[in-house]
Amino acid sequence: MSRKMSVIYVPDTGHAVAGVSRTSDPTIPFDLTSLGGGSVIVRNGEDVLAGTGGEELFIPSTVLKVTSQPIDLDEGVMFTPLAYALDHDTPHVIGSSLPAASTTTLAIDKITLTVPTALSTVSDLEIWSQVQEASPIAGATPEIRISTGSLPKNATTVGIQLTGSPGGTPITLPTGRTYYLLLLVAEYQSFFSTTPL
Repeated sequence: MSRKMSVIYVPDTGHAVAGVSRTSDPTIPFDLTSLGGGSVIVRNGEDVLAGTGGEELFIPSTVLKVTSQPIDLDEGVMFTPLAYALDHDTPHVIGSSLPAASTTTLAIDKITLTVPTALSTVSDLEIWSQVQEASPIAGATPEIRISTGSLPKNATTVGIQLTGSPGGTPITLPTGRTYYLLLLVAEYQSFFSTTPL
């Protein structure tokens, strides 16, 4: 019998954020409520096994989903989850990066993505983002802001209003701090930056 895993992913864009494999009852779907601390730690899109990429983002389990049934173990998904997206519970490597001339700007109230040419002429592309305080006060939980939006077909720029949670009330970020930004665009590799405001 082949080893099994469940994949935790961002439903808006399909990006994987973690793979989970268990030796006990591997055919039973993983329960997100069993996550310690209520979040998945993502390490700057780097290799989980190597432990590279010192910047850690804490993605709340409340905005994530897990594959409906365990699938065959894929070590690539286990160790570099953000390099994969799911299509009907099946992970595949994301082949495209955002064009080199693309810019992503974090302001106190929004994220602006600008690309040199339209990424899609067929349909809008879903966008998911998380902004997290890089250096919270010792012992404090970092401030986390999750926002969603879409890049309209044929468009080359979009502004995404920062909110406390998907579809939530608009917010502004305090200045004088540094923030991590994880930006996920459907069908494209993840983008990460560190920005002082």
